[in-house]
Amino acid sequence: MILIPVDNIARRFNPFKSPVWTETPLSEDDVCACLERGHWKYGSKPEHCGIYSYHVARVAYLVRHPAHDPIQIDVGVPVLNYVPRWPIIDGNHRLAAAIYREAPSIAASIAGQLDYAEHLFGVDCQEPEFAGKPLVSAQKPCYNRIAGGFAAKSGPFHLV
Repeated sequence: MILIPVDNIARRFNPFKSPVWTETPLSEDDVCACLERGHWKYGSKPEHCGIYSYHVARVAYLVRHPAHDPIQIDVGVPVLNYVPRWPIIDGNHRLAAAIYREAPSIAASIAGQLDYAEHLFGVDCQEPEFAGKPLVSAQKPCYNRIAGGFAAKSGPFHLV
């Protein structure tokens, strides 16, 4: 596992700019609205709220409760003419939440041609860089504690 700057992944693979789960990308405004309304509770089923709303709620939950497990990325093997269109094979919701929170980095496990992964993400994918560091950054620069609640990108809201 390594730590990859979130911006380095988001430049190419961003669930807010590319469709991952539905025909359209997720909207940061929808995640913010979900957080404002307190509809981020994890456990809703897609059949109860619709598939798009389900994914928005999962991302909102992970904004509020960051996960500590690494995302899984398979960059393929370009020398064998195999490059997946979307290499994030596990952790798309965690990645979207990290992008929304403007987290500086995210833990990842990389598979495939590692020199190509280094080219994509700008980090040495062969050596662990985070010995002794937490897997999830404690910084959450896109929201601040305010009187027991949080302030989102578009304004204050309170979670119950």
